Order: sequence, then C-alpha cells, then structure tokens
Amino acid sequence: MQPLRQRFTRFRLRSLLLMVCLVAMLLSLWSNKANRQRRAVNVIHDYGHVVYWHEFPYRDLHDLKPGEARLVDYSARPVGSILLRRLLGDDYFQTVRLVSFSPTDEVMNVLSDLPEVNHVDLDGFRLTDEGFRKLATVTDLEDLSIENATNLSSDSMSILEQFKNLKTLTIKHTPIDSRFIKFIANSKSLRQVYLYGTQLTKEDEKRLRDMLSHATVDVEEPTEYDGGKPTGKPAIAPYNSYGSSSKNMREKQRRVSGL
Repeated sequence: MQPLRQRFTRFRLRSLLLMVCLVAMLLSLWSNKANRQRRAVNVIHDYGHVVYWHEFPYRDLHDLKPGEARLVDYSARPVGSILLRRLLGDDYFQTVRLVSFSPTDEVMNVLSDLPEVNHVDLDGFRLTDEGFRKLATVTDLEDLSIENATNLSSDSMSILEQFKNLKTLTIKHTPIDSRFIKFIANSKSLRQVYLYGTQLTKEDEKRLRDMLSHATVDVEEPTEYDGGKPTGKPAIAPYNSYGSSSKNMREKQRRVSGL
C-alpha cells in the first residue's frame, strides 16, 4: 500500500496537469478569437470601418434617429494594461460592436469572424442578393442600416425574419416594394423602422403601422423627381467612403494620448 503522502502528491500532480491543459485550451480559444477578429478588421478597413464596444460613451444606440450622429470616442482605450496590449495586440482586449462598410459579396464573409457584432451599416451598391444573405452569420443583430443597395430584391429581405433581437431597421435608396413587408410584419423586437427612397407607398406605410403598432414606422415616398413630379424610382445617393478616415482618427488620437 502506497504511503498517504505519495498518493496525495500524485493527486496534486494530476490536478496540476489538468489545470494546465484547461488554461492552455482557454488561451487557445482567446487567441483564435483575437486573430480572427484582427484578420476581419484588416479586410473591413479597405471597405469601411469598425467601432469597438469601449468606444461608445453609452451602450444603447436605439434612441438615435437616422442621420443623427453616433458619438464615438476613438481615443478610448480597451480594458487591459498597456504592456499586455503592446505585447499581444489590442484585439485580445477589445471586441467589435459595429461594422460600417460598402462590401462586395465576397467581403461579406468576414462577418462570420465577428460573432459579437450587433450593429451593421451597409452601403450596398456592390451587393447582390447572394452577398446580402451572408448577413445571416450575425446572429445577434440589433441595428441594421442598408442604403444604395440597388441590386437587392425584396425577396432577399427574407433573412430579416431570423433576427429575433432586431430593434432598429433603416433602409434608404433601395428598391424594395410591398413584398418586403411580410418579412418584418411579425417582429416583436423592432422599435424603429425607417424606410426612405424605396418603392413603398403610403398605403404600405399604413399596413406596416398596423402590423407593427409597438414600433415607430416612417416611410417616405421616392425622392427622385422629373419636372417636379416623382418618377417612382429610388433616388441614389453618391457613395461616400468614410472608413479610412475613422481608422486614421483612431490611430492619431491614440498616438497623441500615448496609448
């Protein structure tokens, strides 16, 4: 029979090995998540920009109306010591919350590497139905804005039915019609719906108001005119690339503050 001390030593050794394996597994998951996010952000910076959770001065953005500025503090630093952030990289200590970009169908794949994103702004002039449906990988979407998506059909909006936490939906200068209504008619989470420069009519707006009595619904007629009369076509706003400026602003402010 083994002495009690020897058995206790073996027990402690097994526990230590188990703990080391567990820590190694957790570090591997943490590293994999950070590296996936880093790669995704690098791609997105060629098409737009991202905003991290810690850069919002407040958490709930749903009181903002379309066109109202979202306050973002690009100089805010992530949780974690400066030393560790310089050693490992900021992506180990910060999480992307908002993605705003003008992607191609292929670039939409990067959203699958950002599992905690819940706000997406799409300038969709390059998107087709196939690329737009890849938005389905954002499983906890709360705020979606789509504009200039002239190649999207109303049927592509069927993916909106799966977003059970969607609170704010803004669609601008995109040729959706009354077929779109059925895809959000049963939503219990929507608080605000803004539809500008689409092919929806005031009758469609009334139907939406009746179906979404718990939400703010605002529909505007098409804004393109010919001889003072509406043409019935959505007005297409010019594309404005704002991604690089936000990236540069973040880097500039961090250099100034020594972060």
